[in-house]
Amino acid sequence: MSEVVVGLFDQANFSNNPSGRFVAVTDSRVKNSQVILLIILTIGFFYLTTIRQGHYWGDDYAVYIQHAKNIAEGTGYNTSSYLYLSPYVGPGSYPPIFPLFLTPVYWLFGMNLTAMKVAVTLAFMLSLWLLTLILKDYLLLWQQVILLVLLGFNPYFWNLKDRVQSEVLFFVTINLSIYLVCRFYKSGAIGVAKLVYVLVTSISFYLAYGTRSAGLVLLPCLVLYDLFRKRRLSWPSSYSIGVVVVTVVLVAFQSFALRSDRSYIEQVQPGSQNFFYNWMIFALQNIPRYTFSLTELWDNGYSKWFRISLTILASVLAVVGFLAQSRRKLTFLEVFVSFYAISIVIVPMTGGIRYMLPIVPFYMFYSLQGIRALPRVSGIRKLVTAIAVVAVVAAYAFSYSTQSYAEIPRGITKTEAVEVFDYVKKQTSENDVIIFTKPRALALFTERKASFYPLSQDDIRMWEYFVSIRATHIIVGPAGLDPYEQAFLNGFVGRNADFLRKEYANADFEVYRIINQPNTVGQKGGKFDGN
Repeated sequence: MSEVVVGLFDQANFSNNPSGRFVAVTDSRVKNSQVILLIILTIGFFYLTTIRQGHYWGDDYAVYIQHAKNIAEGTGYNTSSYLYLSPYVGPGSYPPIFPLFLTPVYWLFGMNLTAMKVAVTLAFMLSLWLLTLILKDYLLLWQQVILLVLLGFNPYFWNLKDRVQSEVLFFVTINLSIYLVCRFYKSGAIGVAKLVYVLVTSISFYLAYGTRSAGLVLLPCLVLYDLFRKRRLSWPSSYSIGVVVVTVVLVAFQSFALRSDRSYIEQVQPGSQNFFYNWMIFALQNIPRYTFSLTELWDNGYSKWFRISLTILASVLAVVGFLAQSRRKLTFLEVFVSFYAISIVIVPMTGGIRYMLPIVPFYMFYSLQGIRALPRVSGIRKLVTAIAVVAVVAAYAFSYSTQSYAEIPRGITKTEAVEVFDYVKKQTSENDVIIFTKPRALALFTERKASFYPLSQDDIRMWEYFVSIRATHIIVGPAGLDPYEQAFLNGFVGRNADFLRKEYANADFEVYRIINQPNTVGQKGGKFDGN
């Protein structure tokens, strides 16, 4: 198998066109499109036939679905039973494009997670097609196939299809934006055609921002690339200026009419006089954090060292490929990948592999280019290719052998989770307020007010917050979910047992009613006001 892959790289017959790109000349465009479409449909079929029941506990999805529900039912976009507590859990609302994407699905099928996962899978298929449009000038047909197989059958992406979250739609908008920019500079459009490109690119940039706020990095990337192309100090082109102006107008309209990024700012606001020093330290620490998060792409389910070794190999090849590609001709793609990687490192938040996903397809692309850039003498390229092929096939095979294919393990459809949701919905009133580690999921499925809790070792501060929101219940569990937060909440419940009464329990959850409060809270104690 490795000999076949090596042969595909060795067969590469590239010629420089006037734009400086290396264009494959061996296959017809029609045949290429048919093969690419077949591969994408095969990946889509695999995803659609292996959609699992339920959802993971991480409750970003609950906010997106709540927004989609609000839009479909004609209520306020930000209406929710979730009581936002800054800076914990996440912002009180999310950008509108993914909820708008989910709205027709909710309108047709209601709270049907499977239908939403089908929509996510179709979006992923679209993102793969856009990716091939971006890279077709750099890869032979069979190299495109290898890249699609690497991405489409990667177990991490396969798991991603079961998450009703914005990452996949972000792929679509980012890839569309990159494609439009590259297409414009290749076309040399002027006049009305340029104006059309400005409008379409601006809309695509806004859709990226409206899906995930990180999409805003496209604007500085475009300006920087525009200036790099001129190789001299000057004003950006009318195209880049037009795109920036129109996109900023669209972003401003969203901020005033629907929602802004104010809650994100609250998450990272200065908390001490040493904020900038701490920010610098955090950014430096983000480098190894994000580097290690790449190992999730090669998780085999068994050996940590095996996935680390494969990550090192892929990353070294990616660096070699990136440098080789940049030396040939610096394109918008290289500027975007570089600037996006820098931006997620310096932002004082850590999102792991999720924040890196927009550049993961290009990480794999550069890894393939890295193999092509290796010297052919002494069989180095053949050896590296053979090792890479065997390692990737083994990692994927072992990983799939550990997966659960019927239902998300330990997710929201586990019997105990369904039981506690049912208890809350039937045995609590609409005025009750419930403290829980995943308050957004609880709010969505029970329609009860729910909130997180201040992670303070000072119990009085906890009680003051509970009083301020008139909290009536605390739910503990399930074990293994956010261990630090669970241990913290368990400790609080244990220390304050005199003020709580257990009203329900199953194998995973315990529900306590707050019946009293300490005398030191509000200078009074006794029966709890929220009861």
